[in-house]
Amino acid sequence: MITAASDADAPPNVRWLAAVCGKNAVSRSWRRRTHPNAVTEDERTYVKDTLLQKLGEQHSTVAIQISVWVSRIARIDFPNGWPSLITDLCEKVKCSNEQVMFHSLSTLDLVIEGISSKRLHSDRKRFYQVAPAIFGALYEHFVVHLQTLIQNPNRQDGMKKSFSVVEKCLECFQKLVNYGSERITAFQHLPSVFSKFIDMPELFLRGAAGGTELQLRLSHLAAELIVTTQKRDPVHFQEFLPKFLEIYYNCLMAFRFGTSDESACFQAALFVRNVLECPDYDLGSASFAEFKAKRGTGVKMPDGVCPQACRYILLSFFDENRVNALIESLISNVFILSNRELETWANDPEALVREEDAADWGTESLRKESEGIFSLLFLRDWQRIAPMITRLTESIPADNPLLLDACYRALGRATRDCRNAFNLADSLNGKLGAILKADCSKNLGERIIQARAAWLIGQCAEQVSRELRQIVNPLLVRLMGFTDGDLVIALTATKTIQHLAEDLGFHSEDFAPQLSTCVLHCFRLVNIAETYATKRDLLGTIVSLIRRSNAQYVVPLIESVANVLTPLWRSRQNGGGSFQTSGENFNGTGIEMGEGGENLLRVAIAEVLVAMIEKTGEASMQSSGLRTLSLEVIAFAVNVEKGMGGSYMMEDGCELWAVVVEASSEYSEELARLFPQTERILGLDFDYLREVFRLLEGYALLGRERFMNQYGAAMLATLRRALGSVRDRGCLAAVEVLDVILLLFPSEGVGFLAPILQDALQKIIENEESQVVSAAYTGLIARACLVKVGDFEGLVLQGNEMAAVEVVEAMLKNLDSMYKLRRRKLVTVAVCGLARRYGKSTSVLQRVPSVLNAVVQVLSEEQHRAGRHATEEHPKDFLNAVARFGEGARDEEGFTGKGVELPGQRRKRDMWDGDVVEKVKLREVCGGLLMGLKEDGEENYQAILRATDPVVLAQLGKLVQPDGTAS
Repeated sequence: MITAASDADAPPNVRWLAAVCGKNAVSRSWRRRTHPNAVTEDERTYVKDTLLQKLGEQHSTVAIQISVWVSRIARIDFPNGWPSLITDLCEKVKCSNEQVMFHSLSTLDLVIEGISSKRLHSDRKRFYQVAPAIFGALYEHFVVHLQTLIQNPNRQDGMKKSFSVVEKCLECFQKLVNYGSERITAFQHLPSVFSKFIDMPELFLRGAAGGTELQLRLSHLAAELIVTTQKRDPVHFQEFLPKFLEIYYNCLMAFRFGTSDESACFQAALFVRNVLECPDYDLGSASFAEFKAKRGTGVKMPDGVCPQACRYILLSFFDENRVNALIESLISNVFILSNRELETWANDPEALVREEDAADWGTESLRKESEGIFSLLFLRDWQRIAPMITRLTESIPADNPLLLDACYRALGRATRDCRNAFNLADSLNGKLGAILKADCSKNLGERIIQARAAWLIGQCAEQVSRELRQIVNPLLVRLMGFTDGDLVIALTATKTIQHLAEDLGFHSEDFAPQLSTCVLHCFRLVNIAETYATKRDLLGTIVSLIRRSNAQYVVPLIESVANVLTPLWRSRQNGGGSFQTSGENFNGTGIEMGEGGENLLRVAIAEVLVAMIEKTGEASMQSSGLRTLSLEVIAFAVNVEKGMGGSYMMEDGCELWAVVVEASSEYSEELARLFPQTERILGLDFDYLREVFRLLEGYALLGRERFMNQYGAAMLATLRRALGSVRDRGCLAAVEVLDVILLLFPSEGVGFLAPILQDALQKIIENEESQVVSAAYTGLIARACLVKVGDFEGLVLQGNEMAAVEVVEAMLKNLDSMYKLRRRKLVTVAVCGLARRYGKSTSVLQRVPSVLNAVVQVLSEEQHRAGRHATEEHPKDFLNAVARFGEGARDEEGFTGKGVELPGQRRKRDMWDGDVVEKVKLREVCGGLLMGLKEDGEENYQAILRATDPVVLAQLGKLVQPDGTAS
């Protein structure tokens, strides 16, 4: 590859491909030194020397690949395997041939990037040793070409070449400072670089003044270096802190949309924000006003380079006048809507709302960094600044709505960090309330203020009291209806409704009068919205409202939801698989397949259906429209054929499917025809194993004998296949399903599951599984033993007495691995029963002392928990809590939104209530074991007592009466 890439007579595309292949081979082959086919040392040397010789390649595409090739090898070999690399590159950078010089500089930049990405301490230490020397060599080059740039401003060709070199040097400086040392003092030429920035503001500090593309690029790189240096070593940046603080403060003050370069001002804002929140400067919560008062008493700047001196510089710089001026400038020039945003408001309102949301997601922008600066300044002097902004909002004339919008934006951002900053109640009684109550105006400025007022309520959601909510809710729902007047207002009000619903102060009964209207407005907006992202967000609002509202208020919405979602799902049908139910034929594809937006919309529809069914339970399944739509969505979502939803909707489809099964009160033909799809889902992989197991459990509880007769064999095959192929979590999920089958079918369960129980027993005995899986299998074996011991002996143990001994041994061995008391009790009862049943076996008798020890442990823990009035969490405890959850109740986290007990939850609770094993008393079982052993022979009985620990016998005498009756 290196020969082909360096062949000057070969076509450029052939050389480029050879260079790409050689570069890609480094990560696979270069580290391998002991392999028979490894690259030899001579070959390595040849490759390195040839690559260095090719620095100066004419064809740019080949040159780039050669540079990357060098950096890939350097990351592995430097410094031990290629100690001269940095020196060689620095020498080539000084070459008089411009092509060689610039190619070498670009390669050095990539090498620095590759070496700096190594995170081991030893590698970083080596890089620390060479980084200052690299910086010094590049600095000389930087100065020479910077001088050329200054002396020949009118020569475009020479200026462009010098600019490229200066640009590349600044990029290298930034990487070296960031990764090349823990202290910036290691770079002795760095202060000179900063001095040149200050001395040549027309090149490096254009900021808000704008300039040519080259000037702005250099200003951007200079700002990146300054920001990186301050962040890397804040204390030793003290020398330049006052000057750059002033420069970038003035940059922010001078910013104007449309005339200033936003990228350069973004770096300025980033620097100021980093300085204000730097932990080394330790500004704390002290206000600038308090510092001013202290300084008046004679506080002086500390001597030397130290955090206290930096703190003094900051607090001295940000006096009241500067803070007030900066806040007013940010509000007037940065927070205010730009002309581009106003055009977007008119032409694409959905995009404007998405941009507003993106500001909360962390998108880097000048406005976001400025909002961070504002919040930091506000928190330290909020008692002075908040009234100032409030007075400003009240004094703004009606003909300047954009400034009022900016003020409300500032208040909204401040409220997130300081709840006392804004008195919402007073504002609602004044100007803000009047804005919300106004009709939709034809004047854009008034509509902007109305949308911002709705947004502000959402930012203050935590401080909206219950009384205020009863005032605000109708106003916001009314604004949602302004779809014809201004879509931004409607969408903003909808988002605020969602914020209020998800807040802990939400009360379902208070919002109930507006719930139906609000949901209908959301659906209307879904039909109006043009982008899938907006449609998805609106459906997300509906999901929040459903989940946070009590079931009695949601049930009347079932038909409305079905009537709107059905045509939305089936819109633009494009053919595909069909699903039949009750004689009707429904197309399974619904919405036309397309890019990600349509897929997300399908997922959102499924989420609405899940929320509705979970909230309303059986009532939703009594609606033919909602049930039909749910089955149609499931049929599409879990279809693994190409072009169907199985590739991206599987998890959501399985969740909806499981909820439909749990909400159904009868095992219908439609559900029966869906079940074979579970096998196809697992046929792809086991990513959705837990979802499938949840379905198996739901079907078994719903269909019982009818389901088992129809699909029992398929279910057994699925469980056996999964148990042999999955990891611990999958095995534990499978055991839960098997446990349910044994509980549901005590007469037939052991015989039905005999092959699985035999495999599980063998794995326990031979230690083929992890400890946690072995413990789960042991609990399953114990339940099978207690459910029908005759079938267990005949089908699982196959009449082998030694197998019974091994079962007892396995149960005792895995008992301590079970963290749930009820599971340990179950196993202990089973092992007592087996010990009594095989009490004449010498091998079993030898293990009776261990059995008695296990009994004492379980009974002692039971007694201890009873003394603390604490009960262990049981599967039925949660189900009972759901059934008891009162109307309008609030849980420990203040959550409201009472649902109904789903039929599936009720079926599972009834199953646990009917578990006879839970009613067995261990003390009686142990008493029966002791009496039986005594009846079998006094000599063996006394031998067992002698072999048992006296402490265990003493505790046993307190916990178990010897004349107890066996259960």
